[in-house]
Amino acid sequence: MLTAGPVVGAAGAAVLVPAVATGAGFLAMTPGLIVAGLGMGLVFPAMFTAATSGVPAEHSGVASGAASSALQFGTAIGLAVVSGLLARPAAGLAVIAVGALAAIAPAVLVPRVATEERP
Repeated sequence: MLTAGPVVGAAGAAVLVPAVATGAGFLAMTPGLIVAGLGMGLVFPAMFTAATSGVPAEHSGVASGAASSALQFGTAIGLAVVSGLLARPAAGLAVIAVGALAAIAPAVLVPRVATEERP
């Protein structure tokens, strides 16, 4: 899910590009918004599962809290970046789609590193 979610989110952003570039209304943007939302819905549960798996039961609350804090902090920074990018909507959405695809790299690499470090 940590790889499928960003791909679906990028597809949603890519679907939004033509609608935004032509100045289409909300109904034309709805499919892209729904697809992007589905991508986020795939990522969040998997992210919290990854953040708390392998953590001792007595530390699971702290791990979940750290993941929640990182999510909120990342959302604030992401909103600031996206707002700046959307000053030019079509180009901004294209950059966002590429960024979503780039988010797959940590999802692919982190489990491998974590597996190699365990005894």
